[in-house]
Amino acid sequence: MGYILPSSGHVRLHRLWAFATFEDELTPTEHLHVLYCDQCHLAVSVCLQSPTFGAVLKTLNREDDSDDGDDEIKAG
Repeated sequence: MGYILPSSGHVRLHRLWAFATFEDELTPTEHLHVLYCDQCHLAVSVCLQSPTFGAVLKTLNREDDSDDGDDEIKAG
């Protein structure tokens, strides 16, 4: 069974981290979304360049993130 995108329509940040670190695969729906969503594409790029998930949160200004997927992703 695949993952359903959260109500915000974005792929959850922890899913993008897992994908970028080869811990998990994205579903076809998530892959397609990342291709067309600038915010999620940016988040994957940050994940690929960051040594830890905490560093990702800091870079995206989401240090207090509960990762509910509803917040807008913004670079710091």
